[in-house]
Amino acid sequence: MKKQNIGIFGGAFNPPHEGHLQSLRCVAKATDLNKILVVPYYQSPQGKSLSNALPTDRLHMLSLLLSKEKSMKAEAFEIKQKSISYTYLTIEEFRKKNAEANLFLIMGVDSFETFSSWKNFEQILNHANVVVTTRAGVSFSDLKNYIPSEIKAYIMEDINFAPEQPAKKIKKVLLATGKHLYFLEVPSVFASSTDLRSFIFDKKTCPQHLSKDIFSYIEEHNLYLEKCRKVVDLKAFTVFCSQFLTQQGGVGTLAFNLPKENSLSDFSIISSADNNKKVNFLAETLIQGVLKNYGVKPQYVEGLAEGRWVILDYGFLVIHLFHEPMRGKYYMEELWKDCEEIK
Repeated sequence: MKKQNIGIFGGAFNPPHEGHLQSLRCVAKATDLNKILVVPYYQSPQGKSLSNALPTDRLHMLSLLLSKEKSMKAEAFEIKQKSISYTYLTIEEFRKKNAEANLFLIMGVDSFETFSSWKNFEQILNHANVVVTTRAGVSFSDLKNYIPSEIKAYIMEDINFAPEQPAKKIKKVLLATGKHLYFLEVPSVFASSTDLRSFIFDKKTCPQHLSKDIFSYIEEHNLYLEKCRKVVDLKAFTVFCSQFLTQQGGVGTLAFNLPKENSLSDFSIISSADNNKKVNFLAETLIQGVLKNYGVKPQYVEGLAEGRWVILDYGFLVIHLFHEPMRGKYYMEELWKDCEEIK
């Protein structure tokens, strides 16, 4: 039985657009892929802010984009990890699930230019073929100029960029790992997620290359429609959240400046309520209050389904909202008793 060819394409998709879709269709046809798993990351290894769209927002918009593509699927694996997304771990996960398949990691030329700096890139080359696509302004013959020196060491043959299949504009190169490196010209679509977000903010209308159903979702959830201001004073932001929770009825609200070493965030807040509904109320009203005053949403939200312990993660600030019995069980104040309390 012939092995399946499975493509893997990761990114922010903030928002996903027709340029993504056209590129993937081209790759699928040129490399005979049976299906493509499209994987939005939870947080990039570079730790870049993702504006005010939650990971779940990006996943939902991606599902809308791919809804009519039978061979493409939005895959939630990295978002479910709730941590920095490393591609080698994603490849390893999909190898386990598809042991008999040939994996093809798809990336644009800009990502490929820094590929040798990716964590455990050697492991990726051992387990997956790599497909590199052009972007607007980069011709097929220019692709060889974007090969990192560390990757050149894996290439087992001279690279002649006269395409083997002129109609497809594709070049296949053998690697020392036994996998292949593909270079592929795709149609130029002058669209970027950054430009689309700016257009949505400025014009408040649906831009070209963005589907109407995705724009409707953006309007419904107020994504990109308010300017995302960079939080300059992190301490002042923490004080705002702490005072806001107290004003909304949060009990025993405490804010801490955490030590730089061994801490995943700079600041932390603890607050509680006497029932689960009140905990969820605190979380939801705080999210809206921060959005109104700062134009940002938390990077991650957990616990709203039960309301016993809700976590709002703003990156530099993590907020813990407890049902009081749950707070007593974990007593996080003890964990941070030696930290500076912010008032």
